[in-house]
Formats: sequence, structure tokens, C-alpha cells
Amino acid sequence: SHEDLTISQAAAAANAAAMALHNNKMMERNLTKLCATYIENYPTENTAQEGADKKTPSGLSAMEAPAAATSKATTATKQKKSTSNLTKGLRKTVVKKTDALSLLGKPKKTKKSTGGRKLKSVNKALLKPKEERTLDQDALTSQFKVNAASSKEQLKDSPEKTRTRHGMLDAIFALTEVKGSSNTATGVMELSTLELITVFLLAYGLADTNADVRAKARNILRQIVAFFGSSDEGIAFLLPTMEHVLNNGVTPNNNVLESLLGSKRGKNSPPTTESVSTTVTAMNRRKEGAVVALGSVALHLKGEENYSKIDSTVDMLLLTLYSATDMDGNNNTNESVQSSVADCLVKLMKKGNTPKRLEKPILEDLLRSCLNGEFHSQRRGAAHGIAAALKGSGIASLKKHNVVAKLQDAASNTGNSNNKEGSLFAMELLSVRLGLLFEPYVIVLLPSLLQCFSDTSNHVRAAATHSADVIMSKLSAHGVKLVLPAILQAFVDPAWRTKQASIQMLGSMSHLAPKQLAGALPKVVPKLTEAFSDTHPKVKASAQQALTEITSVIRNPEVSSIASTLLLALTDPADGTLAALEALIQTEFLHAMDAPSLALIVPVLHRGLRDRIATTKRYAALIAGNICSMIHDAKDFVPYLPLLLPDLQLALLDPIPDVRSTSAKALGSLTRGLGTASGSAKNAGTTIVDNLRPWLIEKLRQEDL
Repeated sequence: SHEDLTISQAAAAANAAAMALHNNKMMERNLTKLCATYIENYPTENTAQEGADKKTPSGLSAMEAPAAATSKATTATKQKKSTSNLTKGLRKTVVKKTDALSLLGKPKKTKKSTGGRKLKSVNKALLKPKEERTLDQDALTSQFKVNAASSKEQLKDSPEKTRTRHGMLDAIFALTEVKGSSNTATGVMELSTLELITVFLLAYGLADTNADVRAKARNILRQIVAFFGSSDEGIAFLLPTMEHVLNNGVTPNNNVLESLLGSKRGKNSPPTTESVSTTVTAMNRRKEGAVVALGSVALHLKGEENYSKIDSTVDMLLLTLYSATDMDGNNNTNESVQSSVADCLVKLMKKGNTPKRLEKPILEDLLRSCLNGEFHSQRRGAAHGIAAALKGSGIASLKKHNVVAKLQDAASNTGNSNNKEGSLFAMELLSVRLGLLFEPYVIVLLPSLLQCFSDTSNHVRAAATHSADVIMSKLSAHGVKLVLPAILQAFVDPAWRTKQASIQMLGSMSHLAPKQLAGALPKVVPKLTEAFSDTHPKVKASAQQALTEITSVIRNPEVSSIASTLLLALTDPADGTLAALEALIQTEFLHAMDAPSLALIVPVLHRGLRDRIATTKRYAALIAGNICSMIHDAKDFVPYLPLLLPDLQLALLDPIPDVRSTSAKALGSLTRGLGTASGSAKNAGTTIVDNLRPWLIEKLRQEDL
């Protein structure tokens, strides 16, 4: 339950390694402690409802009782007021209009009574002040709220309890990995242990109110079934259990938890299975997890007699993927559930009759739901299914079933935004599942992806942005070389929408891996700075947003602190260049510069060296000379040499002596810094010397200098 995730995971791994060394009986005892600790920190939902429905001795519920008492108090107050009115009417002996008497059904006025003294004494007795019982509203309602408040305090979740539950699941997950990866006797799990973990996860873990804890429990259940559910006894236990949960939403054998936790019950005993939540939401969450676990059970089914069970399991998983509404009744199925179901489908694509059913009806139904689904969750889930089916059946299925062409046609469809959004979902998830294998098809789909950036639908544009970010994050260095020329070619298109789309794709390159990002930024940032001279305001806004995305991945804290000043120099070089150079000179660099930092600084230096003001040129030359001492790897600076060297050579011929001397020192520092490097950076330093020496000799021989 430590706040640092790495520490808690390390503790869980150490605990699992120690538990795996014990015998099964001792391991079950330790697992019982883990389960008990989890349940102690488990915020049940149905107990709150039971407290609300619990009847008081008077027949009213705990929530109704304060209201009833309040109404009684109000009625008593009204009765006292009416009594007070009556006594007031009796006290007055001569009354012209007495409303109180008229209320009593006496319409006529009474004459002055002859027995006035007797009536006066009676009135005096009636009007004698009595000690009335005062009703304090807070005191009245508090007696009914004591139990409810303490119950609510018990049920209230907290970050500490959530971390504890997550830590217990981490320990169980680590144990399954240790046991599952072992080929010795320690890799065997007893049926009783399997029953304990399975029932515990079904009863508590899958019904947890925290989404992260619930996802962890779902992954543990899927993994433990895949590792240890292959025996005949395991299948005989797992199949009926999962089917019962799917039909009823509750576990069929809570006596497993009762018997194991009951042995630990003492003075500070953990809650028993009575704390298992039975709300509709909890039961639906169990059904979601049971579907995923059932897919793992199907992996162990062998023989033609089980083909029908495998087919029904695949159909159930597919139905969970692209059902229109989730099990909570919403139109947005949980993404983690869809991802877990897709993980199961990948392994089932070559089981039973599934290979024969791949094209029809599996892929056909998935493509139809992905491209023509009515709801967002339906299209998103079907895209998960397409990626899982193609991953499980092999990359050849992508071309065999003509999936790429269908996605390309759907993305180019001008009439239906659902088709475009669904195809973008499929592109994104295919890139996630297939990784490097999907790179050759990215070039084919790139024009359609660029076109979707300028779509009129907000949903399509958002899907295009997210798909581009994911695709860029999965590209290799070779993939970047293939994709970048096509994006830069779209940048020179006269249509502003196409230019805007290419700028957005260039901004998505901030999600590249660090190595690929360092190679792409020298070409990307200059193009983005060129976009600020465009006449269309939306093109400028897209360039500003793309540069902002690039600054978001800067890891150097000093450069990140002045990123806004550097951006201003790029967007408005006339007014912002000198301020950016001054900020760089005043900054004390304690960390090495990374590739995004250089991508922002070098264009500012290029603009400063070409400025008319001598101070600006001197500042730019000074920073350029010291930049080799501020970078971790000198080869990151090599792509910028063709941009800065001509500027420094031009500054050497400046009429102002300070500019010339500073530029000469900068060239010497660059040559020395790159010359001491290795690899491509050292070759670049040698190239500088080889090119500078003839140029310097030539300039020295010119008589006009």
C-alpha cells in the first residue's frame, strides 16, 4: 500500500517469491491473509442499501423515521397553537367577533355571563402556565442517524484503502506469474487454491468500485485461468462457475470464502461473504469479468466435442465487444473490458471452427459494426475485434480479406461520419496490435487519414488526431522515413485544409519514440515555422498547436521553463528573438539538452545570426559556440550544422569586431566539441575543418576584405 508504485510492486514481487517457496497449505494460508486484508478495505455497496431498507421497531425504515417524527412534532405544535387560540377566546369575556368560537360551531355572540367570577377562575386555571416539552429537531433526528453515520463511515472509500486493495492484487498477480513461469513442482497450483483465488476475484475484485482495481482483478483472473485451468478438475470447476456468474451475477459457491476466511475469524475478524455486494452494478461488473475469464477457459478445451463450446464462447466475446450498450446501461462500453476481451480473442482465432468462420461471419460482422454501428461503443468495440482477429489469424489475413482497402474506402466516404470514425478506430487499433507489421499499410492509408483531419464532424477530427498520435508512437526509424516525405508533400498543397492536416500530422510526431523524434524534428520544426507566414488563420493556429505539442515532450527543465519565450520567438521573430536569446544566456543549465530542446533553440539562433542588430548576432553566436557543451550526445546537433554553419561564416565577415570575434570563437568551439565526439559527430567535426580551411584561405586572399 505504499504511495510509490515501484516500491509496492517490488514488495508484491518479493512476497510472491517467498510464498512460492512454501507448500500449498502454507501458500493458501498466506493467500487467505491477502484476501482478508483486501476485504477489510473493501467498500461494499449493498450494505448502504440494506441500512436504508432496514425497518425500525415502529415499522418505518431508518430513512423514513426522522421524517415521520418531524411530521408528528409539527402536528403537536399545531395542536398547541389551536389550544392556545381556544384559551384566548375563553379569557375574553366581552368579544364582538370571536373566531375561535365560530370554529367551534357557535355562530352567535354570547352575552356577559352572570357567573363571571366562576368563569374567571376556570379561565385562570386553564391559562396556568405549564412546563411544555420542547422538541429539538437536531436531537430528534440524530437518534436515527447514529447507525447510518457509522455505517457510512465504514463504507466510505479512501485513497489509502484503494492502494491497499491494489497492493493485495499486485501480490496475487505476482504469485500467478511466479507459479506460471515455473516448470518445476512449484508451478503447480492445487484446485483448492484455484477455487479460492477465482471465487475471491469474482466476489470482490470484479465488483470493486475503483476502475483500476477492477481492471487489475480482471487481468489476474484471465491469467490464472490461462495458467492453471487446463486440468480436467479445473475446467469442471471453472465452466459452471463462469456460466453461473453470467446468468445470475453472483458466485455460486461463496462457501469457499466462508470456510477459508472463517478459520481466521477472531476478535478482529475480517468480514465474511455477507459483505459481497449484490447491487445491480456489482453484478453487471462480475458479468463483464466472467466473459473475459470464460475466453481463457476456452483455451483449454480440446477435441471436436468441445468445438461448439469454443464457438459459443467466441460469439459471446464478440457480442460483448460490439454490443450497443455496456452492462451498466450506458452507450460507452468500458475500454479496458474491450481490450481484455480482445486479448482473449487473439488466442482463440485458431481454436475449433474459428479459422473457418473468420471471414464469414466474424470479420464480416465486425466490419459492419465498425463502419456502420449506431453507437460509439459499438464501433470502438468492433475495431478492437478486427485488430484481435487479424492478429490471431496472422498478418496475411489483412491482405487476404482486403481489409485495408475497405478501411480506405470508408475513410474517404464523404457522406457518413460514422464510416470515417469507425475506419479511424480500426487503423489505430491495428497499429497497436500489429506494431511494425502494420507500417507498410500506413503509407497507403495516410492520404485518407490526412483528409479526415479537415472533416466537418468534430468526432471524426478527434478520432483522426488520436489515431495519428497512436500510429506515430508505433513507427520505427524506417517508418518515419517513409511517412515524413508524404506529410511534407501535403504541406505545400495550395488547399488550406490539406496544409492544416499535414501540420497536425507533423505535430503528432511529438509522440514518436525519442530516437525517431530526434531524427524527425530537424525537418519538422522549420516547416512549422514556415506556416506562420501563411495567410489563413487556421493554418497559423494549427502550427501554434503543433509546436505546443512538441514543447510538451521537452525533458530539459531549464528549456521547459522558457518554452513560452522560445515559442514567441518562432511565431514573432521580429519582436521575440532578442528576448529569447537573452533568456537563454541568463539561464544556468544544469541538465543536458534533448532533441526537442534543440529543435526549438536552433531556429532562434538561425534567426538571430541573420538579424541586423549587432547585439542579437553576438548573443546568437555565443550560444551556438557553447551548445556542444550543453548536449548529452553531440550527434543530436549534427542535423543542424548545415543550417548554422553558413550563418556563422557570414558573421565572420561582419563589420563589427565583437560579432567577428564571437563568431570565430563559436566556430572553434564547435570544431573542438564535435572533434572530440565519436561516430557521426566526429565525422561532422572533421567535415567542418575540411570545409572551413579552404574557405578561410580563400577569404584571406581576397583583397577587398
